[in-house]
Amino acid sequence: MGRVLPALFSGAIMKRLIFIFLILSCSLFAGSHTLFNSDTLDASPTSIVSDTVDISTYRNISFGAIYDETEVGGVSAALTIEIGVTVSSDSITWFDYDIIMDANGTDAPQASVSFTADDEDFFYLPGELVGEKLRATITGTGTDADDIVVFWLTMFYKY
Repeated sequence: MGRVLPALFSGAIMKRLIFIFLILSCSLFAGSHTLFNSDTLDASPTSIVSDTVDISTYRNISFGAIYDETEVGGVSAALTIEIGVTVSSDSITWFDYDIIMDANGTDAPQASVSFTADDEDFFYLPGELVGEKLRATITGTGTDADDIVVFWLTMFYKY
């Protein structure tokens, strides 16, 4: 018995155990939430607000966005991320400060992300951000019956 236990924790076996532990811990403590899923902006609606998401236990929040436009005239869209704090049982105060980082390759924090052509983007919120709720708003400019924007937004996070 004395030789079996050290052999169990030897080089190759120990590396496999650590690898399995890392895979399990990443999958158990990470998740995603779809805020927009092929949502369309045209003549009506020209703006959509996502559902409110409770982020009070999340950290390392990031987003993946896909913007697809079909246009005859010029069309664009702006995405705004807001953080909310509950002020009473039926009221949330929303803030949309410059909290979006690394959108469209921009190093400075910004309040919204602009899309003017078919695009995919990945961006994140600063780690020191504190809030209870999150929502996103996508607003189209120049959208109508034949100038259409289709938008996807997924939030990724760790617990």
